[in-house]
Amino acid sequence: MINIRLLESELKKVTKSKLLSLLYFFYVILLIMIYRNTDGGITSHIILSPYASGLLLYCNLLGSMFLVIFSAILCQKEYQANLLFVYSTNLKRDTFLFLKQLVIFSFSLLFGLTALFLGMIFDAIINATALPWYKLIIQLSSVIFCLFLLGNLSFTLHLLTKNFIYSLSIPIFLVFMEPAIHRYSYKVFYIKFLVMFNIYGFLKKLFENLKDGSIIIVPENQAYNSFLASFFILLGYLIFMITIQFLFIRSEKFSSK
Repeated sequence: MINIRLLESELKKVTKSKLLSLLYFFYVILLIMIYRNTDGGITSHIILSPYASGLLLYCNLLGSMFLVIFSAILCQKEYQANLLFVYSTNLKRDTFLFLKQLVIFSFSLLFGLTALFLGMIFDAIINATALPWYKLIIQLSSVIFCLFLLGNLSFTLHLLTKNFIYSLSIPIFLVFMEPAIHRYSYKVFYIKFLVMFNIYGFLKKLFENLKDGSIIIVPENQAYNSFLASFFILLGYLIFMITIQFLFIRSEKFSSK
């Protein structure tokens, strides 16, 4: 039996990666560049969101991409070092799954809070056109939920395929191609309700304060499901993926490589 301290030291070796630190730094720089290239001379008659709100919505795109990259790299490193099997052998497998979910949530929270704090630093939140704090927190929570969902998708794909390319490319494809697929297939029930994640349908309602002339516009698209339908679709996907992870980790297939 490997003691917990040794296990923690091995985990730190994996997470303290220069590549992951560089990716996070690049993510912050991209958000700053987005802010710096935003037109500040927007006329007062247009409903304007605080910059934090706009950066949060950008975070759903950029954060999703970087979170998936983080997840894919970590899973690949763990698989190459046979750490997934070591961790699950020396910890209860239920505990192991909980810790993996905690790591995914922590990264999701990190990306979301980074976008929020950058918005707060660059622009005053409390002004005539700013969102109330509670609405901004709701927007932050919605983005973290979406990031957590995509992190779980990447982890699930890696467990099932042990393939770095699949766990990296499929989630990114779904995030960036979802609006186009919805637009050209909104009459096809299975694609509208079962294939796509409906992330934009979920965020569209929560980011209604982003209107024409604002930092970013939530695309108007009649193909999107309603807010409640999108939320329950996303929640259903999340429960399904965690169930798959739980069953796979407890099965005999989850063994050393």
